[in-house]
Amino acid sequence: MIVAKYGGTAITPNNLHLIKNTLGSHHGAVVVSAIGKQYDGDTKVTDLLKALHTRLPDVSLFEKIAYKYRSLVSQNHITIDINGILQNTISDIVYKNYYENTLSKGEELSAKVVSAFLGWKYVGAEEIITFGKRLLTEETYRKISLIGERFVTGGFYGARADGRRVLFPRGGSDITGALVASALNATLYENWTDVNGLCVADPVKVSNAQTVRCLSYDNMRLLSQCGASVLHPDSVLPVARAGIPINIRNFFNLQDAGTIVCNDSVAGKVIGVTSKRNGNLFETTVVFTLSSSLIAVKVFDALEHCGISCLKFCGGHNFLKVTTEQYVLPVVYDAVTAQI
Repeated sequence: MIVAKYGGTAITPNNLHLIKNTLGSHHGAVVVSAIGKQYDGDTKVTDLLKALHTRLPDVSLFEKIAYKYRSLVSQNHITIDINGILQNTISDIVYKNYYENTLSKGEELSAKVVSAFLGWKYVGAEEIITFGKRLLTEETYRKISLIGERFVTGGFYGARADGRRVLFPRGGSDITGALVASALNATLYENWTDVNGLCVADPVKVSNAQTVRCLSYDNMRLLSQCGASVLHPDSVLPVARAGIPINIRNFFNLQDAGTIVCNDSVAGKVIGVTSKRNGNLFETTVVFTLSSSLIAVKVFDALEHCGISCLKFCGGHNFLKVTTEQYVLPVVYDAVTAQI
């Protein structure tokens, strides 16, 4: 049995129909995000909800959110009382008026719409993802295991025993998917997105970055922590403990097998180059299977050639992290690309 999670780009009016192309009889559960960006300059529903919360009791901004979900329903010919659902949603937001409840509504709405679209059972994440002072993993697994298969739920949130909602960090729908996969003892956890998998570097910044076909759980988590945004780092542990492979796939390109994350790794010599901000500085990380001294020489030579000072560096047996004032990911990528 396979559990599939879909990012916000899939939950848009023009792309929703592609989900059906990825599902088969072997799929048992679907986890969805709030509606994402449909075009450059668009605003994600979660960001609209965040802005809405700061304006309450003024609810005029909710009309932008409602328009997105009405379009999702009408364009995909889904039979559901979306106007009634939207009215109940804004009433609940205003009545309860707390941040976590407001921000969770995007995933809740998406799950209700997608369940109607697929003809699968809807399960509210607040019913299964259980928190006390922290996530109660065993209780969460117990509740999920009682549901059966062919259901849709929203990612990103759960609830305490008193019903108060709790959020995972942004991108936390990946975590929900991993928890559902582990609870159901899935054979595979599919994470569907709009790129072909994990690339050696950000494909927006490095156009020729190759896709990593297979890497270990540990290396995936390290890359995610260091800036690779394709998968939330906290989503790796639940499936790693259960030995469930992760398959990062592109719903636009079903011919591509994507990236497999598992116990075994057949990745190339350089697995990934990532970058993230740390205040006014940039931390650029190279994860590799080569000699650390060889990678270090290539990186430092490239920075020196560009007149860029390395303010700090650290490393281990399979990674090197350098801190600079400038964004240097393309420079570092080019320095090590000959080793891929």
